[in-house]
Amino acid sequence: MARRSSTEKGHKSTERAKGWLYSVINPLIDGLAGEAELVAGGHLTWRFYSQELERIGPLRFYLAHDAHHALRDYQAVQPEAGRLFEHDERLEETRLAAIAAHAALLGDPEFLAAVETARHEHELAAPGDKPTGAFPPERLADLVAERVINATRTVPPGYTDRDFFNAHGPKLAEHAVKLEELARLTRAKEILLSVDRQLIDWLQNESLRICGEYGISAVPLTALAR
Repeated sequence: MARRSSTEKGHKSTERAKGWLYSVINPLIDGLAGEAELVAGGHLTWRFYSQELERIGPLRFYLAHDAHHALRDYQAVQPEAGRLFEHDERLEETRLAAIAAHAALLGDPEFLAAVETARHEHELAAPGDKPTGAFPPERLADLVAERVINATRTVPPGYTDRDFFNAHGPKLAEHAVKLEELARLTRAKEILLSVDRQLIDWLQNESLRICGEYGISAVPLTALAR
């Protein structure tokens, strides 16, 4: 009788397990760790012009193009993998909370008046400076609200609103404290961060389990040889 190949032996295939580990688990550990670092600082990388999160995203954001096949296979073998998708639900809740917070700030007459006052002061202090860059000047409130939503404290060099926001941002951000939508956003960030950390711990344990059960390295040996 011909010997069965490893792919015919079911879920104990070493090559199959490597697919889960190298295509799904490792990239998610790294991706979620980077996301958690940003969210812990309040920085969602949310953009007012797209209303999207720029540097964090759903699970597929952290996986290679065809890795969803390995993820689907991993879910079929490990039912607990379904918990991963709580991340995408919480992420979307956070994105929607950011949109609502931005709208609340732009609907606050005191915030808008404070932005205008700051703009006039900046024009006197730095004639010719254009904090909004490629955006029209009337979008300054949008940009400031984006910075507040992303919990920006200081803007690094290279951004057109650096001088304006570093001079006026902290005071303008005080207007967000009273808004219920900003409190909801803060809570959404906290929940997302908690989910990120729980999933990272679970994925790291899964990595150890799979390495031990299938006798494979935590990373491809070719990567270690570089």
